[in-house]
Amino acid sequence: MEDNASGPTVGKVAYRAREIEVFAAMENYKSKVLNRVFGSRAGCDLVVITVMANKFERGKYEEVKFQQSAVTYCKDGKVVKEQFYYSM
Repeated sequence: MEDNASGPTVGKVAYRAREIEVFAAMENYKSKVLNRVFGSRAGCDLVVITVMANKFERGKYEEVKFQQSAVTYCKDGKVVKEQFYYSM
């Protein structure tokens, strides 16, 4: 997994630790899929582009809203690369 603010996170253990850290700072996280496109590319069985609207609370009074796009590359039924693009 990789996003526009950091380099790639490799391996399930590292990915899970990163997600726990990120979601620990959020309360009342909500995400809605706005659009999803499926396709293929050389070297991949499936490419999925997903656009989401997200919002969460940080602290008692701050609400954060942002849109995010995720590009997921799959081969042999497994995710081989996933990259997120967003602005906050």
